[in-house]
Amino acid sequence: MTQDQISMADKLYEDGLNDVEIGNACGVSSNTIRSWRRRTDRPANYFGKEKNLPGEWTVYLAADDTLLAFGTTKECASALGMSCDAFYQLCSRARRGVVKKYSVYYRTAKELMEDGDSA
Repeated sequence: MTQDQISMADKLYEDGLNDVEIGNACGVSSNTIRSWRRRTDRPANYFGKEKNLPGEWTVYLAADDTLLAFGTTKECASALGMSCDAFYQLCSRARRGVVKKYSVYYRTAKELMEDGDSA
């Protein structure tokens, strides 16, 4: 990427655009933007996807309901000894029933606040 493309990508990222939109505007692929974003330690901008929403995950071992991890994405990934991307993939597969070893639950920040208000 050229310096102009990097400057433009930086501004568009701060405006909340996702990788595909930034790539289209800069004239590069979304994979190039993803690589740039990861090199600069920036999380993805997802619109309405729970992966980017603040909230908490709960992961159980399905066989005996042993609690394996609880908390934010980073906390759970760390507790399970994997990267955040690997954790997202595990959650997606467990929730679709592809992986039956784990039971995964997610609560958005909005749900957590509503529960806190009613308590």
